Amino acid sequence: MEKVSLQEFSEIAYRAFYWTSFDAKKRAEQTISEHENELNNDLQNIPESEHERYIQSYKRYFAEWLHAHANCASSAITGGSKFNVQRAEKANRREHAKYEQFMQWRERALKAIERKVKDENKPIDERENIVVEFEVGKVVQNFAENRLQIIFDEKPSREIIDLLKKNAFRWSPRFGAWQRQNTNNAIAVAKKVLEQIKNLEQ
Repeated sequence: MEKVSLQEFSEIAYRAFYWTSFDAKKRAEQTISEHENELNNDLQNIPESEHERYIQSYKRYFAEWLHAHANCASSAITGGSKFNVQRAEKANRREHAKYEQFMQWRERALKAIERKVKDENKPIDERENIVVEFEVGKVVQNFAENRLQIIFDEKPSREIIDLLKKNAFRWSPRFGAWQRQNTNNAIAVAKKVLEQIKNLEQ
């Protein structure tokens, strides 16, 4: 896999350390290099299908942190004359919070991807159900039963029932759900059905 570069952030990295480092260029290059290594090491341990989303999110959090750091200043660099200590402390707190958000996102993302990979490697009937809620109910991918289920908070109207039947969903008293076989096509159909239900509810 070709190494992902973060050189697009060189200018903002330089500005980020301009008022906090005696050698902003060197500090910027070091920061870019460290995070490039971190990002590329992460990518080696996650599936390729997850790379693009991970890269884009990593870059977004990295950029937000650099922008926050650009507001920081050190009296050793700027000089003590009229140095606003209170403003500097506020900027430092914001920068620290942004970096904490960055690292917390990274930890959560890597753990979520790890769980997803483990789940995908399980036999289908052992996978944890996926539940997506909508305004008047929820959709469940029930892997153990190999069914895509739509469960309503209250009994749906005749219009909605007719819509479900028209799209091959059948009522299951056992599960209290309208369901059909769990396939990619069923998921696509369910999305369209939910959009139509939304329009009917308005």
